[in-house]
Amino acid sequence: MSFDTNSGGANGAVSIDTALLSVPPIVFNCWFNPVAGGDNQDLMDLLDKDSNNDHQYRLFIHSADTLRARSLDSGGADATTSATIATGVWQMATGVWEADDDRRCYLDGGNKGTNGTSKTVTLIDRFSAGIQLDSSPGSGYDGLIADMSIRNVSPTDAQVAQEFAGTDPRRVNPRSLLHFWPFYNFDDLTDLIGGVTLTRGSSVITGDHHGKIWRPVAPMLISLAAAAAPAPGLAYAYWW
Repeated sequence: MSFDTNSGGANGAVSIDTALLSVPPIVFNCWFNPVAGGDNQDLMDLLDKDSNNDHQYRLFIHSADTLRARSLDSGGADATTSATIATGVWQMATGVWEADDDRRCYLDGGNKGTNGTSKTVTLIDRFSAGIQLDSSPGSGYDGLIADMSIRNVSPTDAQVAQEFAGTDPRRVNPRSLLHFWPFYNFDDLTDLIGGVTLTRGSSVITGDHHGKIWRPVAPMLISLAAAAAPAPGLAYAYWW
């Protein structure tokens, strides 16, 4: 399953009050399916919960319907995608902060925008998805979110494209993957990598999952019955 934040204000987010990461490299990735465009809508943020629109790493849909990866600290610096989002379909958003002066943003594994303005972000103490959940919450997202991840090593362009093509995030540079929330079902907010359980706001509701990722399946070993055992020295195993 995934989540429909339903423009629910401060209750329309999933979040945790801890700095999952606070300095680059920081990589956000998620699949999203927006109801509408034309407004700022936050997908994933690391921010200072006590500030108003300051001290933030934001991956969001801009009112111009581009995706942006923003560093915000006494003014902002944005990497902006070269293409715009669509509504009513699943897409993939990726924000990369390689350094204070190197940020990138991707839509659907490509359409990359970059920005090299130096901007040091401080005071991070909260992670949220679905709204800019600072001291004055805003930019609520209306739509579905699934397969949300955070990394601490910047991907190559090819790795971003590989993930968009359907490779499970756990198979793309797995050592860099710190947190991964697939949102398989409504009650499962557990991080499969780092064990971080998010808190769900009361306005977050269930929704369909996109099913675009090929999930790894554990091998299944089937032993042959004794009556049909192979000749000595031979063994057979089958995997699905």
